[in-house]
Amino acid sequence: MEEYGLGDNGWFRYLFESRTFWASPYFHDEFMSGLVRITSRSESQNSFFGSFSNGHSSLVEFLLHFGSAIGAQCHTQAKLNVDCESCFPILKTTLALEKHAMDVYTISVFYDVQVEICATCFSCRVASLCDCDGHVSYVIKDGDHRPWCVELVLSDYTATCSCKMFERKGLL
Repeated sequence: MEEYGLGDNGWFRYLFESRTFWASPYFHDEFMSGLVRITSRSESQNSFFGSFSNGHSSLVEFLLHFGSAIGAQCHTQAKLNVDCESCFPILKTTLALEKHAMDVYTISVFYDVQVEICATCFSCRVASLCDCDGHVSYVIKDGDHRPWCVELVLSDYTATCSCKMFERKGLL
């Protein structure tokens, strides 16, 4: 704002003052892996610990309640681990990628990845392909016919996509 002399512009000041709502667009190029939703996670933790204690507890009471809360979380985590390890989800494609995802992700993350795999298989198509100097560029159109650019660097097998789903949510 200062660089372009917009400090006196009311609309720009209003936008800057409401920058806490910018998170997703502002960090579009940063790897966040779903961390943008930190507020909801901390609210969830506050609610959880609030059910075990109150604001009038002494330090000793708080520590006892805190120990109970941690014990309850450990028990819930152990139960979720057992549920995850004993569950074999139904694969919707014959792709090795989906089978690999089933082996490496937790069940809930696998289902999120499976949705993306199925959408890719059944709703996306390659609109164009360009192979230039060790870089392969694909333009992919999704079910809504929106174009997305996928860049593959063959020298180190790195890929980037203009949707930024991996950077923002950790989903391929």
